Parts: sequence; C-alpha cells; structure tokens
Amino acid sequence: MKSTPPSPSSPERSLEEENAHLRARLELAERALAEFVQTQPEKFLETKALMDVLPTPVLISHDPRCERMTGNRAAFEFLRIPQGSNLSQSAPAGDRPNFTLWAQGKPLASDELPAQRAAMTGETVCGMEMEVRFADSTRAHILCYAHPVRNSEGEIQGSVVVFVDISARKKAEEAMSASELRFRSLFESAPIPVAITLPDGRLLEVNQAYLDMLGYTRGELEALTFMELTHPEDRTATTTDVVEAMIAGRIQHFRSEKRYLHKSGRVVWGDLSVSAVRNPDGTVAYFIAQVQDVTLRKEAEKKLREAVERKDRFLAILSHELRNPLAAMRYAVELEKEHRGDENALPWAKEVLERQVFNLSRMVNDLLDTQRIELGLVELRLKKIPLEPVVRSAVAAVSSIYQEKQQAICVEVAPDLVVEGDEVRLEQVFVNLLHNAVKFTPSRSKIWLDAKRQGEEVLITISDDGAGIPEEMLSRIFEPFLQVDRSLEHSDGGLGLGLAVVRTLVEMHRGHVEVRNHHPDPGVTFSVRLPRVAEHVVEPLPLPGPRVFSRRVRVLVVDDHVDNARGMARILELRNGEVRVAHDGNWGLTEAKAFLPELLILDIGLPGMDGYALATALHKVPQLSQSVFVAVSGYALGKDRERALAAGFDFHFAKPVDLDEVITRAAVMLGC
Repeated sequence: MKSTPPSPSSPERSLEEENAHLRARLELAERALAEFVQTQPEKFLETKALMDVLPTPVLISHDPRCERMTGNRAAFEFLRIPQGSNLSQSAPAGDRPNFTLWAQGKPLASDELPAQRAAMTGETVCGMEMEVRFADSTRAHILCYAHPVRNSEGEIQGSVVVFVDISARKKAEEAMSASELRFRSLFESAPIPVAITLPDGRLLEVNQAYLDMLGYTRGELEALTFMELTHPEDRTATTTDVVEAMIAGRIQHFRSEKRYLHKSGRVVWGDLSVSAVRNPDGTVAYFIAQVQDVTLRKEAEKKLREAVERKDRFLAILSHELRNPLAAMRYAVELEKEHRGDENALPWAKEVLERQVFNLSRMVNDLLDTQRIELGLVELRLKKIPLEPVVRSAVAAVSSIYQEKQQAICVEVAPDLVVEGDEVRLEQVFVNLLHNAVKFTPSRSKIWLDAKRQGEEVLITISDDGAGIPEEMLSRIFEPFLQVDRSLEHSDGGLGLGLAVVRTLVEMHRGHVEVRNHHPDPGVTFSVRLPRVAEHVVEPLPLPGPRVFSRRVRVLVVDDHVDNARGMARILELRNGEVRVAHDGNWGLTEAKAFLPELLILDIGLPGMDGYALATALHKVPQLSQSVFVAVSGYALGKDRERALAAGFDFHFAKPVDLDEVITRAAVMLGC
C-alpha cells in the first residue's frame, strides 16, 4: 500500500522545491565565480569588497593542498571566525579554525572535505550535505558546492567553495519525519478502521483495524475500490450522488450506515464518516473515511425487532386462545342453567368444562413455567421411577381432547423401564408432546407413543401422520413463542410455549429431545432420550390422591376474588379444614383476631390493606406466633418471593395455587 500523498502546499513539497531551486542557483554561482577566479585572479582581490556584500558564504583556496583558505564576510560570520583567519581544516594544528565538519554522523578527514577533493582531484563536488559543529556544541547544517580553480595552462591552483545554511530546512525535515512517524503510529494503532481513498474510489491507504474488519491484506486491497467492498444492495445511486457532491464541493462531510462484504462473504455493518481533503485549488486530493463496526448492534436491533414481533404475535394469539375456551365454558354453563330436562345437556356441559379447564390450565402452566425457567426457579424432585405409569397418566390427561377428535393413541411401553426424574415434570413433557400431536393431526387418525431401551438410554417417541413441520422451522421449533401455524384462524394454535418448556425440562433431566419429518410420508416424530437406571433400585410411586390434614385445622382464606376464595375454602373443608373467608385486609385482620387460625392463606393484592401489611399486623398477635402464613399472588418474580418472606410469610405461591402443595408444607410445620 502506498504512502499517504502530501498536499501541494505541504512542508515536504516546499522543501523539495527549495532544494532543487537552491542547487540550480548555487551551481550557476559557483561556476561563474570559479571562472572569474581562474581567468582573472588579479582582479579577484579588487572585487573582494563586492564579495563581502554577498549573503552567500564563499571560501577560496589558492593552493592545491588548501592549507590556507579565505572567504567573504558571510563565510567568516557564519563560521564564527574573525576576519582574516585561516578557514581551512587542512591548516596546521595551531592555525586551524575552531569548528569541525561532519557527514553521515562522523568527522570528515582532510581528503574528504569538498574544497580539498576539488583541488586535489579536479572533480566538482555538487550538493554535499555537511554538519558544522562549533566549540560551544551548537550545530548547523550546510549544503556545499566545490569546484577546482585552474590557471591558463589548466593546472589546478586551488578551489572555490560556496555553501548555504540549510539548518531551518533540516529542522523542518526532522519535524516532518517525526510528524509522519506520529501519524503512522496513530494511524496504525487507531482502534477504529480508517481508509484513505482517491476520488476515483481506489484505496490509497488503510490501517490495521480496517484490514481486521474486512479480512483482507494490504496487497489484496490495492486492486479493489471502496464500492467493490460495499454490499451489492448498498451500491446505490445515492452513494454515487454523495461522492459527486463532495467532489463538486457542495458538501464537505457525510455520514451513513452501510453494509460491507468481508473477504469470507459475511456481512459487516459499518457506521461510516467521510471527509474530503482538498488541494489549494479546491479539487479533492483524497477522502478520509472512518468506519465504526456496528455489526453486533445491528444484529441486536434485528433480534429486538424479532422479539417485539414475536411478543405482538404472542399477545394476539393469547387473546385468541383464551377467548375460545372461555366462550365454550360460558355456553356450557348457560346450557346447564337452561337444559330444561335435556338428559344429554349436563354430561355434554361437564365434558366441555373439563376439556376447556384442561386447555386453560395447560396454557397458564406453560406461561408460568416459562417465567420460572427464565428465573431459574424450577426445581426437580428427582427419584428413580418406573416410566410406564407416567406415560399412562399423560395419555389419560389428554383423553378428553383426542376423544373429541375421534382419534386413537396407540401406546407401547417396554416393561421395567426406569429413569431418574420428577414424575410431575416428566408427565408434563409427555402431555405437551401428546397435545401437540393431537392438535396437528386430523380427526379420526392415530397417534403412536412408543418407549423402549436403546443402549444406556430410554427412547420415547411420539409420532403422528399430520401435515408435518416446514423444513425451515425444524431447527427453531423449540424456541419460545414460535408458532408453526401463525394464522389466528387455527382453533387449537396454542401459545407457542409448550415445546420450549419440553426442551428445558428434558435437558434438566440430562436428556435430549429432537424432531424429524416423515419424508416422503406425512407426519412427524418427536424423540425424547433419557438416561436409564437399574430396575431393582426403583422407589415405589406414592399412591395418587388429594392431600388431607390428619386432624381438623383452622384455616383463614383472605382473597378479594370471591369465587377464588369460596372455591379454595370448599376444597380445604373437604381436606379436613375448618375454614373462614374474608375479602379485604381489614376484614381479614378482624376475623383472624377472633378465629385465631393455624393456617393463613393471604392474597397479596387486597383492597384497603394489602397482604404484606396484613401479615405484618397479624404477626403482632401473640396467639398467631405458631401459625403458618402463606402468600398468594399473581406475580411470581424473585423479588415478589423475597418481599413475601421479608414480610413474615413462610411460603409464597403463584396463582393458580396447588392446594396439595400448600397442605403438604403446612402439615409438616403444624405436625398434622
């Protein structure tokens, strides 16, 4: 890559012109003076007064050994020697002037001095640079010319020397060199990619950051233009118009974002800022472009846009999916009230309510589990369990759904399959996968669930003969909020969370889940692999059934949602509880002081006095010091749990509340 060109008005260009001009003038003056001394030596002394007014130092020797040299006034003044002194460095030691001449960092010997070389060899010394070092350690730089002086017979009689002080020029050159070094250091070490381009688009110079950004070498970039590095879709007429406007002088700077092509072919987003550097006549000498690599930011913006789109789509689907079961439940309730002796109405209404409650519970559980998973709040209760009862329970859980579509689920589970897992969470995995198969399989079709040994693993497959999954969606099917069928017309679309929950729960069991289409046949198969354990260490599953207090327990339920409070109270009464209900904080405080409950289930969002304040007030009642306090809330973030515990609650449960879990934990603390 070439060096950055200086502008015509730069110091470096001026010094080069000055040096060339000076050389030409000195050569003419030196030749004229040598000719004058050679042809008319007797008249030279007569014209010494004229020589003394010349500003250019002149030295003359009249012997070939140059043992004595004189000069004009400018020479004596420059060399700091009294008028009439010997100026020759070849003079005897006692007569030698108090300065030395150096070149290329070393002192010059007598035969290397320009006057001596011209007188001894007859050569003309042109433009020899030397350094004059004075006794006080100061220095000066000179540009020297020497020519032999001959008599009429052509014999060398001496020499004439003309020199000029170039100290200022040398300082300027050194400053320029230092400036160039600093520029090069800053240019190369700059963390931001920088490129210098010519008006025709060719890259003149780039720094290392620019090479790193695009993956090219300097040699490779010499053959390219900045437009060739630009993504084809960003090589627009607008870009050409901007460049033309800068060349024409209508604008001086511009900034934009565009895509570059890395050598590997990948896209690099750059925030580009370009400025024009102009010649004195106003034409563009070159452009300086700074590029900030914003690829990560652009990718993050893209992901954010996609997340917003997924969120909006999810909210639309959520609205649709919640209204469908609610509408069906409303019709079932109305039919139950107005059946007027229709014997088939009540069983149908019961089936509808059961089926739609299952759908709503599944959607709410998926929502809650997604949040708990993100917060790391899901804990597995691992133990060695037989797989077949878990599978059969999952099939039973979706029975109302597949029976309505007149489908059949064919189950085949190898005997004595044992895994280490949480039976509740594993059942949730299989329920979600079965529900997914039922949803996307036509009515009056079959679904197959097969579980068998495969090496040190248990392989569970759930297959259907539905439409399958588009190939472009297979790799993303387990992402949250992803919908294969995105149309709102799909009556069983779901929320797009079930499969995401499946993947996380399977991986928490040290397993793996995958999906494949049945090419060329229709349908899809989900495969779950779980580590297998030895059969003989199986712990028996607990018998199913609701949790019940072993003795009568006084319970206070405080919830402003009347149906929730009364429904919870009725179930707790069936579980051996003596229950009272209140619907606001002040009412709950009064009821607790009179009733002295052993178990208090308090909603957080109460009118008047919220659940936190109520718990704080009740902890001041001495008779309640051994009571169990349970917080109930629709919010289940970590900070909500922490605040509940800080307010004196023993447990925090998110709605809908698992009363079996409440009774189990309370019974341990109450000893019943």
